[in-house]
Amino acid sequence: MQFGRAGLLWFLVGAVTAQGHLLTSDSIFFKASGSGNVSLSCNETKYQNANWTSGQIYSTDIVECTKANLTIKPSEISAIS
Repeated sequence: MQFGRAGLLWFLVGAVTAQGHLLTSDSIFFKASGSGNVSLSCNETKYQNANWTSGQIYSTDIVECTKANLTIKPSEISAIS
């Protein structure tokens, strides 16, 4: 059974929890969930305004990560007909 892309994803520092749904032609609803880890390739840019005054931004942290692919095998599958 192929669930395709997950409908819901939760990320926390490289850890991923996914949940996917599938409705078959004979009205059976399947739900699958699982989790895994992925290595991320990220760059962090920090800025601090040394001449900060009220109303200005004092500092920013920008984290940009490249896209990552991950195949998650379901650890739980349920069905409702």
